[in-house]
Amino acid sequence: MGSKLSKDIDIDISDYTEDLGKKIHKDGVEIVRVHNKERIKAIPRGFLCCRKSTWSSKITTVLFINMSDVTTVGDGFLFRCTNLKEVDLTKFGAVTSLGGNFLSCCSNLKAVDLTKFGAVTMLGAGFLSGCSNLKAVDLTKFGAVTSLGEGFLSGCENLQVVDLPQFGAVTSIERNFLSFCKNLKEVDLTKLGSVTSVATGFLNNCINLPMVDLTKFGSVTTVGKHSTSTEYTFDSCESFLLGCKSLTKVIILDTSCALLRNILQPKVPAENIVMVQSLGVVS
Repeated sequence: MGSKLSKDIDIDISDYTEDLGKKIHKDGVEIVRVHNKERIKAIPRGFLCCRKSTWSSKITTVLFINMSDVTTVGDGFLFRCTNLKEVDLTKFGAVTSLGGNFLSCCSNLKAVDLTKFGAVTMLGAGFLSGCSNLKAVDLTKFGAVTSLGEGFLSGCENLQVVDLPQFGAVTSIERNFLSFCKNLKEVDLTKLGSVTSVATGFLNNCINLPMVDLTKFGSVTTVGKHSTSTEYTFDSCESFLLGCKSLTKVIILDTSCALLRNILQPKVPAENIVMVQSLGVVS
Protein backbone atom coordinates (compact mmCIF):
# COMPACT_ATOMS: atom_id res chain seq x y z
CA MET A 1 0.00 0.00 0.00
CA GLY A 2 2.75 2.44 -0.85
CA SER A 3 5.43 3.97 1.37
CA LYS A 4 5.59 3.58 5.11
CA LEU A 5 3.10 5.67 7.06
CA SER A 6 4.30 8.40 9.41
CA LYS A 7 3.86 8.13 13.19
CA ASP A 8 1.09 10.75 13.14
CA ILE A 9 -1.68 10.41 10.53
CA ASP A 10 -5.18 11.53 9.53
CA ILE A 11 -7.67 9.08 8.04
CA ASP A 12 -11.32 9.22 7.00
CA ILE A 13 -13.89 6.58 7.92
CA SER A 14 -14.94 6.28 4.28
CA ASP A 15 -11.39 5.29 3.28
CA TYR A 16 -10.91 2.69 5.98
CA THR A 17 -10.27 -0.92 4.98
CA GLU A 18 -8.92 -3.96 6.80
CA ASP A 19 -5.68 -3.61 4.81
CA LEU A 20 -5.28 0.00 5.90
CA GLY A 21 -5.80 -1.01 9.50
CA LYS A 22 -3.17 -3.71 9.18
CA LYS A 23 -0.70 -1.25 7.66
CA ILE A 24 -1.32 1.28 10.43
CA HIS A 25 -0.30 -1.34 13.00
CA LYS A 26 2.55 -2.76 10.91
CA ASP A 27 4.10 0.67 10.24
CA GLY A 28 4.06 1.62 13.92
CA VAL A 29 1.64 4.57 13.70
CA GLU A 30 1.22 6.15 17.12
CA ILE A 31 -1.34 8.95 16.68
CA VAL A 32 -4.48 8.66 14.52
CA ARG A 33 -6.98 11.43 13.86
CA VAL A 34 -10.22 10.10 12.39
CA HIS A 35 -12.50 12.25 10.25
CA ASN A 36 -15.96 11.70 8.80
CA LYS A 37 -16.13 13.94 5.75
CA GLU A 38 -18.65 11.68 4.01
CA ARG A 39 -20.93 11.73 7.07
CA ILE A 40 -20.89 7.96 7.42
CA LYS A 41 -23.44 6.63 9.94
CA ALA A 42 -21.63 3.45 10.99
CA ILE A 43 -18.07 2.83 12.15
CA PRO A 44 -17.14 -0.37 10.29
CA ARG A 45 -16.53 -3.68 12.00
CA GLY A 46 -12.97 -4.11 13.24
CA PHE A 47 -12.10 -0.42 13.03
CA LEU A 48 -8.39 -0.06 13.91
CA CYS A 49 -8.52 -3.37 15.76
CA CYS A 50 -5.31 -5.34 16.17
CA ARG A 51 -6.80 -8.53 14.78
CA LYS A 52 -3.97 -10.92 15.60
CA SER A 53 -2.16 -11.25 18.91
CA THR A 54 1.10 -11.50 16.95
CA TRP A 55 0.64 -7.95 15.67
CA SER A 56 2.31 -5.25 17.75
CA SER A 57 0.15 -2.13 17.88
CA LYS A 58 1.99 1.12 18.62
CA ILE A 59 -1.11 3.33 18.61
CA THR A 60 -1.17 5.50 21.74
CA THR A 61 -3.75 8.14 20.77
CA VAL A 62 -6.91 8.10 18.65
CA LEU A 63 -8.88 11.33 18.18
CA PHE A 64 -12.29 11.25 16.49
CA ILE A 65 -13.28 14.47 14.73
CA ASN A 66 -16.87 15.44 13.90
CA MET A 67 -18.69 12.14 14.53
CA SER A 68 -22.14 13.69 14.98
CA ASP A 69 -23.63 11.57 12.15
CA VAL A 70 -22.44 8.23 13.50
CA THR A 71 -25.20 6.12 15.09
CA THR A 72 -23.54 2.69 15.17
CA VAL A 73 -20.11 1.47 16.23
CA GLY A 74 -19.30 -1.96 14.79
CA ASP A 75 -17.77 -4.96 16.55
CA GLY A 76 -14.10 -4.89 17.47
CA PHE A 77 -13.75 -1.12 17.76
CA LEU A 78 -10.06 -0.52 18.66
CA PHE A 79 -9.87 -4.09 19.91
CA ARG A 80 -6.50 -5.14 21.33
CA CYS A 81 -4.80 -1.76 20.89
CA THR A 82 -2.56 -2.63 23.80
CA ASN A 83 -0.57 0.64 23.81
CA LEU A 84 -3.61 2.91 23.59
CA LYS A 85 -3.52 5.56 26.31
CA GLU A 86 -5.92 8.20 25.01
CA VAL A 87 -9.09 7.99 22.94
CA ASP A 88 -11.37 10.98 22.38
CA LEU A 89 -15.00 9.82 22.05
CA THR A 90 -16.64 13.14 22.91
CA LYS A 91 -17.98 13.66 19.36
CA PHE A 92 -20.19 10.53 19.40
CA GLY A 93 -23.41 12.06 20.72
CA ALA A 94 -25.77 10.29 18.28
CA VAL A 95 -24.59 6.69 18.79
CA THR A 96 -27.32 4.23 19.81
CA SER A 97 -25.45 0.92 19.45
CA LEU A 98 -21.98 -0.19 20.55
CA GLY A 99 -20.86 -3.48 18.99
CA GLY A 100 -19.04 -6.34 20.64
CA ASN A 101 -15.54 -5.93 22.08
CA PHE A 102 -15.78 -2.16 22.26
CA LEU A 103 -12.28 -1.06 23.35
CA SER A 104 -11.69 -4.59 24.62
CA CYS A 105 -8.16 -5.59 25.67
CA CYS A 106 -6.80 -2.04 25.56
CA SER A 107 -4.58 -2.96 28.46
CA ASN A 108 -2.81 0.41 28.85
CA LEU A 109 -5.96 2.52 28.82
CA LYS A 110 -6.42 4.09 32.25
CA ALA A 111 -9.41 6.35 31.57
CA VAL A 112 -12.07 6.90 28.91
CA ASP A 113 -14.74 9.59 28.63
CA LEU A 114 -18.12 7.97 27.84
CA THR A 115 -20.31 10.90 28.83
CA LYS A 116 -21.56 11.51 25.27
CA PHE A 117 -23.15 8.06 24.95
CA GLY A 118 -26.51 9.01 26.43
CA ALA A 119 -28.42 7.69 23.39
CA VAL A 120 -26.95 4.17 23.55
CA THR A 121 -29.56 1.44 24.00
CA MET A 122 -27.42 -1.60 23.16
CA LEU A 123 -24.07 -2.70 24.57
CA GLY A 124 -22.47 -5.62 22.76
CA ALA A 125 -20.49 -8.39 24.41
CA GLY A 126 -17.07 -7.61 25.85
CA PHE A 127 -17.71 -3.93 26.62
CA LEU A 128 -14.33 -2.63 27.90
CA SER A 129 -13.38 -6.18 28.88
CA GLY A 130 -9.70 -6.85 29.48
CA CYS A 131 -8.86 -3.19 30.07
CA SER A 132 -6.64 -4.25 32.93
CA ASN A 133 -5.31 -0.76 33.75
CA LEU A 134 -8.64 1.04 33.66
CA LYS A 135 -8.86 2.90 36.96
CA ALA A 136 -12.41 4.25 36.76
CA VAL A 137 -15.36 4.38 34.38
CA ASP A 138 -18.24 6.89 34.35
CA LEU A 139 -21.46 5.16 33.26
CA THR A 140 -23.89 7.88 34.33
CA LYS A 141 -25.15 8.54 30.77
CA PHE A 142 -26.20 4.98 29.94
CA GLY A 143 -29.80 5.33 31.06
CA ALA A 144 -31.32 3.91 27.86
CA VAL A 145 -29.52 0.53 27.97
CA THR A 146 -31.81 -2.47 28.53
CA SER A 147 -29.32 -5.36 28.47
CA LEU A 148 -25.73 -5.76 29.64
CA GLY A 149 -23.88 -7.94 27.14
CA GLU A 150 -21.63 -10.86 27.96
CA GLY A 151 -18.32 -9.95 29.63
CA PHE A 152 -19.40 -6.46 30.71
CA LEU A 153 -16.24 -4.89 32.23
CA SER A 154 -14.79 -8.35 32.84
CA GLY A 155 -11.07 -8.55 33.48
CA CYS A 156 -10.76 -4.88 34.47
CA GLU A 157 -8.31 -5.77 37.17
CA ASN A 158 -7.65 -2.26 38.48
CA LEU A 159 -11.23 -1.11 38.86
CA GLN A 160 -11.99 -0.63 42.55
CA VAL A 161 -15.44 0.97 42.46
CA VAL A 162 -18.23 0.49 39.92
CA ASP A 163 -21.44 2.51 40.09
CA LEU A 164 -24.36 1.73 37.78
CA PRO A 165 -26.58 4.73 38.59
CA GLN A 166 -28.59 4.89 35.35
CA PHE A 167 -29.19 1.22 34.58
CA GLY A 168 -32.76 1.08 35.81
CA ALA A 169 -34.04 -0.08 32.40
CA VAL A 170 -31.78 -3.14 32.29
CA THR A 171 -33.78 -6.37 32.39
CA SER A 172 -31.05 -8.95 31.77
CA ILE A 173 -27.41 -9.40 32.78
CA GLU A 174 -25.46 -11.68 30.47
CA ARG A 175 -22.55 -14.01 31.29
CA ASN A 176 -19.41 -12.96 33.17
CA PHE A 177 -20.68 -9.63 34.43
CA LEU A 178 -17.69 -7.89 36.10
CA SER A 179 -15.88 -11.21 36.40
CA PHE A 180 -12.18 -11.30 37.24
CA CYS A 181 -12.14 -7.72 38.53
CA LYS A 182 -9.72 -8.78 41.23
CA ASN A 183 -9.34 -5.35 42.87
CA LEU A 184 -13.04 -4.51 42.89
CA LYS A 185 -14.06 -3.46 46.39
CA GLU A 186 -17.43 -1.84 45.80
CA VAL A 187 -20.19 -2.28 43.24
CA ASP A 188 -23.52 -0.45 43.42
CA LEU A 189 -26.33 -2.60 42.01
CA THR A 190 -29.15 -0.77 43.78
CA LYS A 191 -30.52 0.83 40.59
CA LEU A 192 -30.99 -2.50 38.80
CA GLY A 193 -34.57 -2.93 39.92
CA SER A 194 -35.88 -4.19 36.56
CA VAL A 195 -33.54 -7.18 36.24
CA THR A 196 -35.32 -10.51 35.85
CA SER A 197 -32.50 -12.64 34.44
CA VAL A 198 -28.87 -13.09 35.56
CA ALA A 199 -26.57 -15.34 33.54
CA THR A 200 -23.71 -17.43 34.91
CA GLY A 201 -20.36 -15.90 35.83
CA PHE A 202 -21.93 -13.04 37.81
CA LEU A 203 -19.09 -11.25 39.68
CA ASN A 204 -16.93 -14.37 39.48
CA ASN A 205 -13.45 -14.15 40.99
CA CYS A 206 -13.81 -10.66 42.39
CA ILE A 207 -11.48 -11.78 45.14
CA ASN A 208 -11.42 -8.51 47.11
CA LEU A 209 -15.14 -7.74 47.06
CA PRO A 210 -16.42 -7.74 50.68
CA MET A 211 -20.13 -7.05 50.19
CA VAL A 212 -22.88 -7.32 47.57
CA ASP A 213 -26.29 -5.70 47.88
CA LEU A 214 -28.87 -7.66 45.87
CA THR A 215 -31.97 -6.05 47.36
CA LYS A 216 -33.01 -4.77 43.94
CA PHE A 217 -32.92 -8.30 42.53
CA GLY A 218 -36.32 -9.09 43.99
CA SER A 219 -37.74 -9.58 40.48
CA VAL A 220 -35.06 -12.05 39.38
CA THR A 221 -36.65 -15.33 38.30
CA THR A 222 -33.83 -16.81 36.22
CA VAL A 223 -30.20 -17.42 37.17
CA GLY A 224 -28.03 -19.12 34.58
CA LYS A 225 -30.21 -21.64 32.77
CA HIS A 226 -32.48 -22.06 35.75
CA SER A 227 -35.73 -20.38 36.64
CA THR A 228 -38.10 -20.54 39.58
CA SER A 229 -39.95 -23.32 37.75
CA THR A 230 -36.90 -25.57 37.31
CA GLU A 231 -35.02 -27.73 39.77
CA TYR A 232 -31.83 -26.20 41.07
CA THR A 233 -28.62 -28.01 42.01
CA PHE A 234 -25.46 -26.34 43.29
CA ASP A 235 -23.22 -27.75 40.57
CA SER A 236 -25.40 -26.31 37.82
CA CYS A 237 -25.07 -22.70 39.06
CA GLU A 238 -21.72 -22.79 40.78
CA SER A 239 -20.36 -19.90 38.71
CA PHE A 240 -22.53 -17.30 40.46
CA LEU A 241 -20.25 -15.29 42.80
CA LEU A 242 -17.64 -18.01 42.35
CA GLY A 243 -14.22 -17.26 43.87
CA CYS A 244 -15.31 -14.19 45.82
CA LYS A 245 -13.23 -15.29 48.78
CA SER A 246 -13.43 -11.93 50.63
CA LEU A 247 -17.23 -11.83 50.53
CA THR A 248 -18.58 -11.49 54.08
CA LYS A 249 -22.01 -10.01 53.44
CA VAL A 250 -24.73 -10.49 50.84
CA ILE A 251 -27.92 -8.49 51.31
CA ILE A 252 -31.14 -9.78 49.75
CA LEU A 253 -34.86 -9.22 50.20
CA ASP A 254 -36.87 -11.60 52.31
CA THR A 255 -39.16 -11.92 49.27
CA SER A 256 -36.34 -12.85 46.86
CA CYS A 257 -37.04 -16.03 44.95
CA ALA A 258 -36.01 -19.31 46.54
CA LEU A 259 -33.72 -19.95 43.57
CA LEU A 260 -31.55 -16.94 44.40
CA ARG A 261 -31.42 -17.85 48.09
CA ASN A 262 -30.50 -21.47 47.31
CA ILE A 263 -27.69 -20.43 44.96
CA LEU A 264 -26.16 -18.22 47.63
CA GLN A 265 -26.29 -20.64 50.53
CA PRO A 266 -23.63 -23.14 49.39
CA LYS A 267 -21.16 -20.29 48.76
CA VAL A 268 -21.91 -17.81 51.52
CA PRO A 269 -22.26 -18.89 55.16
CA ALA A 270 -25.79 -18.38 56.45
CA GLU A 271 -24.61 -15.81 58.98
CA ASN A 272 -23.25 -13.66 56.12
CA ILE A 273 -26.55 -13.53 54.24
CA VAL A 274 -28.58 -10.58 55.46
CA MET A 275 -32.28 -10.55 54.62
CA VAL A 276 -34.19 -7.29 54.82
CA GLN A 277 -37.93 -6.81 54.72
CA SER A 278 -39.18 -5.57 51.38
CA LEU A 279 -41.35 -2.93 53.03
CA GLY A 280 -38.29 -1.54 54.76
CA VAL A 281 -36.29 -0.97 51.60
CA VAL A 282 -36.16 2.57 50.31
CA SER A 283 -36.27 2.63 46.53
